[in-house]
Amino acid sequence: MGFVPSAPSLDVDAIFMKMVHQRKGGYCFEHNGLMSALLQSLGYKLYASGANVVRGNSEAAARGQVDLKGYSHEVLIVRGPEDDRWRLLDAGFGGITPTQPLVLQHPADDSFTGDTVFRVRRGMLGRVEPPSKEELESEPHACGWYMQRYSHTAKQWQDQYFFREVENTSGDFVVMNWAVATDPAKGFYHTLMMGIQQPDGGRVTVVDDILRVFKSNEDVEEQTLETPELFQAALAEYFSITPVGT
Repeated sequence: MGFVPSAPSLDVDAIFMKMVHQRKGGYCFEHNGLMSALLQSLGYKLYASGANVVRGNSEAAARGQVDLKGYSHEVLIVRGPEDDRWRLLDAGFGGITPTQPLVLQHPADDSFTGDTVFRVRRGMLGRVEPPSKEELESEPHACGWYMQRYSHTAKQWQDQYFFREVENTSGDFVVMNWAVATDPAKGFYHTLMMGIQQPDGGRVTVVDDILRVFKSNEDVEEQTLETPELFQAALAEYFSITPVGT
């Protein structure tokens, strides 16, 4: 959820109060910050990393490039208790958040089956073409992973963001959080944005007063929330958010 007039607190107790007790929304730095604290309390080994969100730039794609924003997202890299494989875990990418941890494996599985609409692929910073074995060894600083979502409409995997297996400090996320929340050029500064993934593979988004319900086959139902009553009803139905005191 966006529309933050100032940088939200990243203190775990403050996030817990806001999201659990007050049943309010949050964005990636809050969702994944709280998830990190939960997993660490359960004994999981993990670290947090900054990510570059992909811009939809067809001209860059035609040149074989991926147009990336600066650090504006937080992800978690977690090692599962049943094996030593590292996984991407992301609880805060709105309506296109992966619904389960994704194993960091190369090469990626090219198949698409059922509800498996997310995967990660090995990649180079800002480049469509995957790295060669030689590049993985000689240019590790430019190598990382792209989180991808399968588009039913385009019938292809689409890059969503790029991240490296590098741990960022809490201080790094304070800076990212402040920049994303307070920069007038960023959507969170002036636009109310909400998104949630649905169990059936669909998703629901709200941008200002426009509600969109995306079905698992990517059919879209759209509604304008013209009154406060319609807006509150949508928040309660799709996001389980109710006004304080109700």
